[in-house]
Amino acid sequence: MRYLTAAGLLLLAGPFALLTAPGASGSESLIELPTGGIAFSKLSDRASFALESENIVITPTNVAISYAVANKGAAPLEMVLEFHFPDLDFSDPDAQYAIPGSDPVNFLGASLQIDGKLASFSFTQKALLDGKDVTAVLRQSKIALAPVGAFQNQLAATPQALREKLSSQGLIVESGASVDGQPLFFPSWTVTTNATRKAVVPPMGVARIDLNYLTSLGASPDTALRKALREQKGLEAEVKAKRATYCVDDGFLGGLDKLAGADEANAGGVSEMRIWLQMNPAAAPAAHFKLVVDKAKDRRIVSFCQNNLKKASATSFEMRSDNYTPAPELRVLLIERRANRPVEPGVAGPPPK
Repeated sequence: MRYLTAAGLLLLAGPFALLTAPGASGSESLIELPTGGIAFSKLSDRASFALESENIVITPTNVAISYAVANKGAAPLEMVLEFHFPDLDFSDPDAQYAIPGSDPVNFLGASLQIDGKLASFSFTQKALLDGKDVTAVLRQSKIALAPVGAFQNQLAATPQALREKLSSQGLIVESGASVDGQPLFFPSWTVTTNATRKAVVPPMGVARIDLNYLTSLGASPDTALRKALREQKGLEAEVKAKRATYCVDDGFLGGLDKLAGADEANAGGVSEMRIWLQMNPAAAPAAHFKLVVDKAKDRRIVSFCQNNLKKASATSFEMRSDNYTPAPELRVLLIERRANRPVEPGVAGPPPK
């Protein structure tokens, strides 16, 4: 069974659409995509480059990263701003990716500003099948490389002979049928997407660079960390790995137990969300660094690996440091009881405030 998601935030209300094969359940888990920040490349003078500040704000719906880039030299500093989108590997027949946007090229809804002015990215996108570039074949067939939005409509509009050809080449695989009995096809290729923009910082000047994009929010309708599940022998390895990945401590588990109770059937209706950032190492450490993780709703509980955290608001946590290089990745775990879920006496207490 092969299915994907065009935006699939299972746990949040909003104008999101799913592209799934028949039989795919809405209760299946969505896989979070590893996203990151700007890479500063092709510097005309690396010695003149300085990163005065880097501020990262992460929420379940948006990631915002702001940089203040300084030129310490007497000549203009030229550079290329690179934003690498996560690769989409559709060879796994069971993969459901949390793709937050509906644009098949800019599927993260990324936007860039330089000194407060909107700056357009140049996009490069390729499709690979078993290491072979099949981009031209798909473009000639007028099929989007990233199968989101109107992908099935595009396939349906192609002649049957073309679909059969693409199928014989292993590019698409038939999987089930639509409600009106028409066959559905799903891709087998891998998509790579890169966004770039040239920038120039004047001599002895500072440029502010702001990157914003939609969060790829992994989602599961339950969590192995619930008391009734984490004590099961068969889930021991998964629980251990999850605790290590997200630095889950006993306090977090205590909060989860209040939300979920001890019922094995998840009567409390808790669900899990995940965010994964892979940070590109900058050309230099940030003189001033700030990270904010905002869970957005006070009924959620959150866990992630980070030292020197302070509570910044009812829903957000903040870390500041000087001369700092972020860790290679940040994994964020959020758990909540689904909205309007009735609480059974003795099973789950009220959500924490």
